[in-house]
Amino acid sequence: MRDLLPLEIEHSLRAVLGAVDYGVLVTDLNHQSLICNGKFGELFGIPTRDVVSNDVESVRKMVRHRIVDLESWQKNLDQVYESTNTEQEDELILKNPDMVLRRYSGPVHDVDKSVIARLWTFLDISADASKRKFQAALSEIALHFDHDPTKVVKVIVDAISKYYDSMAMLSILDDDFLRFHTVSGVPDGAPNVAGNYVVDSFCQFCLAEQGPVIIQDAREVGSAKELFPASLGLTRYAGVPIFDLSGHAIGTLCILDSKSEVDLDADDLHFLSVLAMRISTELERESRIHRLETGLRDTSVELKMAQDQLIQSEKLAVTGTLAASIAHDIRNILASINVQLSLGADEPEKALAYVGDSLGRFNVLAHRLLSYAKPHQAVLEHLDLSSVLEKVLSLIGAQFEISKVKLESSVPTDAVYVMGDEGRLEHLIVNLLLNSLNAVRSKGSVRVSIENTDSSVILQVTDTGEGMSKEMTERLFQPFATTKSNGFGLGLYSCKQIAMEHKGTIECNSEPGKGTTMKVTFLRAK
Repeated sequence: MRDLLPLEIEHSLRAVLGAVDYGVLVTDLNHQSLICNGKFGELFGIPTRDVVSNDVESVRKMVRHRIVDLESWQKNLDQVYESTNTEQEDELILKNPDMVLRRYSGPVHDVDKSVIARLWTFLDISADASKRKFQAALSEIALHFDHDPTKVVKVIVDAISKYYDSMAMLSILDDDFLRFHTVSGVPDGAPNVAGNYVVDSFCQFCLAEQGPVIIQDAREVGSAKELFPASLGLTRYAGVPIFDLSGHAIGTLCILDSKSEVDLDADDLHFLSVLAMRISTELERESRIHRLETGLRDTSVELKMAQDQLIQSEKLAVTGTLAASIAHDIRNILASINVQLSLGADEPEKALAYVGDSLGRFNVLAHRLLSYAKPHQAVLEHLDLSSVLEKVLSLIGAQFEISKVKLESSVPTDAVYVMGDEGRLEHLIVNLLLNSLNAVRSKGSVRVSIENTDSSVILQVTDTGEGMSKEMTERLFQPFATTKSNGFGLGLYSCKQIAMEHKGTIECNSEPGKGTTMKVTFLRAK
């Protein structure tokens, strides 16, 4: 302290200031240092006497190398000294070495309560700040979740790297090799390697101990100073083993850098150990997902084969339904041929021509029937949807007559063009009409129509059947959804696939007791 106090007061003050854990600095109102204790000099790394024997700027230069945020520090000092009654408490972050100080500043009054000086106190709260930082980091990581465990592990390793401003690595054991699973904080220009052998790494020590290990300075540890990381100048290490659910070590989580001057302690190992447990859980989840995905791929192949078989069965079921109407048409054609043959004695050429036309009708029927029974790859071309509908009606009309269900149609007089596959569109229309036929009782009706707009073509099939509930319509186009006791539930699913192949949409409007309307919308082709 400067020579300004009576001797007896000076001795008492020295005894008090020398015994406290606080760094103490008293300045006059012009920032000039008056009193400074040894703890202040220790915290800031400067000789105590130099603080009170130099001017303001000289003292500030002595501590500048320790201040993390110089601009804010300088600005705060100016604000504090602007008003003699200013009082504040905050935290000051130091570097070289890292430290957190609780800083207090307030006015010093004389007996007349006039401000005569300013008191500053500094308390090292680095340990408490570190614990708060630990807890904040742990809380943030604990709240993080992602369906992909690999992303969670990356977030944890990144957080460790950021926390220590260091390289952080999660390594997995593969025999005597440590494979880098996730790495963060690697310096620019560092070689890209897959991992390293256990005997060449610091991680061998925590694996041998089956517990946490700190190497504060590898240069001072005989068993570590010759290892590869030390040769690169990476001398500080903290690592913990990663265990699987059965308690076997499967890898390590560690930090590695050159900051040997910054001490690591038990709190750091506790921090890494807690995160290692979270990582262990995520690795197990990653393993289970991998096993599930492998199983799902195998199951998917089996399901695809089963689905193909069911779709073929559905096609055959549709073909069986069509067989009745085709048989009816065959009987009509044969009856006509018999009539013509019996009358053909007088006009044999005319009768022969008629028989030829009738045989052509047989060929069309056979072609239509086979188109539903064999697999077909859609090939889009410019075609008239009205023409496709007419072919289907000629094929399926007999079935409606047999079932005594009225079938009505309404199509534009002009051609209605879409980009489509004729066979696939026929399949779609047949499915819709047969579904409506099955839903309508005798003496009911089914109406099919085509509407041509500026940009789209709309095909609608409306029946007077019993209708369906909202729950049923919501899942109607899903595989295996059916209202028929003997159905596969793939007919409307197939219709939706065909609509999507043609860049179209299909929707159902139905209400119990009021029938059903199926609406398919296609893009109009010019």
